[in-house]
Amino acid sequence: MCRIYQEYWNNLRKRKQSFWVMGNEITKKVPIIYPSEPEPLMDALPREIRIANKIVEEANYFIFNGKKKVRKIPFLSQLLPKSKMPKEENTSGQLFLTIDPEWILRCSDRMYTSWQSCFAPDGCYHFSAKEYTTSINIAMAMITNSDMTKIIGRKFVFIPSDGYDGTRKAIVFFAKHYGTFPIHYQRSLSAYIAESIFGSNKDNWKIISKEDDCRAEEDKIYVVDVSNVGNASFISGGGKSIWFDDSLFVLRKKGTEIENAIISFDSEESDEEDSNEVECDHCGDYFDADEMYNVYYNNNCDYNLICGSCLDDIAVMDEFTGNYIYLDEAVEFWHVNSRGVASHTRYTTEECASFNLTEIHLIGGIRNDNELWEDDLLYADGVPNSCIEYNGEYVCVDIEDTDDSAIMELIKELEGEDDDEDEEESEEVVTEALEEQRTTDS
Repeated sequence: MCRIYQEYWNNLRKRKQSFWVMGNEITKKVPIIYPSEPEPLMDALPREIRIANKIVEEANYFIFNGKKKVRKIPFLSQLLPKSKMPKEENTSGQLFLTIDPEWILRCSDRMYTSWQSCFAPDGCYHFSAKEYTTSINIAMAMITNSDMTKIIGRKFVFIPSDGYDGTRKAIVFFAKHYGTFPIHYQRSLSAYIAESIFGSNKDNWKIISKEDDCRAEEDKIYVVDVSNVGNASFISGGGKSIWFDDSLFVLRKKGTEIENAIISFDSEESDEEDSNEVECDHCGDYFDADEMYNVYYNNNCDYNLICGSCLDDIAVMDEFTGNYIYLDEAVEFWHVNSRGVASHTRYTTEECASFNLTEIHLIGGIRNDNELWEDDLLYADGVPNSCIEYNGEYVCVDIEDTDDSAIMELIKELEGEDDDEDEEESEEVVTEALEEQRTTDS
């Protein structure tokens, strides 16, 4: 977490621990007190069937018009194609309620989740998760695996404050969930909040589901700089983005009126403009902008900001432009020195390579069809001594050789210059030498 948001958290921590009744903790394990139960499947029924019949859900059954009772899954499987069948949500994970900013920032990080949303580190509303960490009113419910290395499911939880005295209002909004979040986990979470946070019997509270108009504006909830808690977004002049999903469940204490309720944020619009810290596009940590490096991609058309710690692992210097470029996009080529020796490799972009470099065909031998077998295509900024031009291309056996003898021998073998010709030439030379000796003797 960057310095600015860390400062907000340091200032907010104790107040937020008190608001969410965390004691000295910032993540609380929530006991699962309800047994597993079937998910509501009424919405999966075709609309025309729901309109034509009075239907009640009871455990694993649909009851039509108070008479006919059918098992839900087999009945739906006869009506719906396999791709439209509802997926059963089930898990044995642990349930937690957390105000820990590190967990909140992981809410859609693919390193910890099986999904990716606009709250992901590279998402269009990635600042929303950061802003959530500055609000006393927002926590996150999550289901994790046994060693807490993966988030199986999560949803954000909102408890508004009284606009005058800052106390909790007796209403709780649960945003839609991502991943797996079974209904008995939701019921256990609601009971925990009613009893452990509000100190009230859970039977004194009622659940309003998404069918019952549970968005925040129905209860006149005011959110600082945002219109409401359902489907609302705010983009400040400083470039911050805050998004609120629709609430699928609302927990509300029976017989209470909700007035002057707010959800606030401690951050200010100018924070990002005033800060000189920027995020590394590789590791996600924040560093001083003057210490960052531009690493180009797409043939030097675009770039990302990369910190010094990540630079050597992912980038190299482009020999022709002097820019850093991504290693996995770079073209490696050989430098040929003034003596014609290919001494070491350098890097450039694919576009620069096509305009500035010489293609060298590395030959591995002769194929069965009596053609040269090309082992690899190399690039060089000159023609090394190990190469010869053959059929309009530069070829060599080993680019690091200091002469072209290896490729010359291969070409001779390819073109059929055999030992008989060499022997005939040798005999002619000997004959001429003998004739010259006889003439000298005479």
